[in-house]
Amino acid sequence: HTILDYARLAPAKQRLEVAQTARFYVKGDVLNPLEEYIDEASMYIEAIVDLYDQFRFAVDLIGASCLPILHADVPMVAANARTLLAAGRKIVSAENVWPYYDNLVHKTFCDGMMSSIAFLIIFQVMIGLVFFPIASFRAHQFLLRRGRGEKALH
Repeated sequence: HTILDYARLAPAKQRLEVAQTARFYVKGDVLNPLEEYIDEASMYIEAIVDLYDQFRFAVDLIGASCLPILHADVPMVAANARTLLAAGRKIVSAENVWPYYDNLVHKTFCDGMMSSIAFLIIFQVMIGLVFFPIASFRAHQFLLRRGRGEKALH
């Protein structure tokens, strides 16, 4: 199985996004849905800031009767959201994710598993060809001594 096969095991509601995200990181031939979500959030932020700027007079007017509205700093919240989305874009970028994928899949599973399988085969051969015959021989000697001991008692 490949990573793309395992992505198909995601819950039905998220299966398409998970499969497309996995395909983006593995093959790079589709758009990253995570970056699309960040783009969509950026568009919403800009739309909110534009609406706030267009209706600033109405917000100030309502703020006269509802003081907490006057303390809402929409440009600051928008700037913080842009900073978070920029950081999120760096986190989900292929350049950031690839080293983790490479380390986990290629180095740990491929390289590590191959050496582990080699050690497993070596240990199986040692147990089967060395330790099992020794254990059988020792068990045979024990049973012979015990048999002689029981004959001597009777």
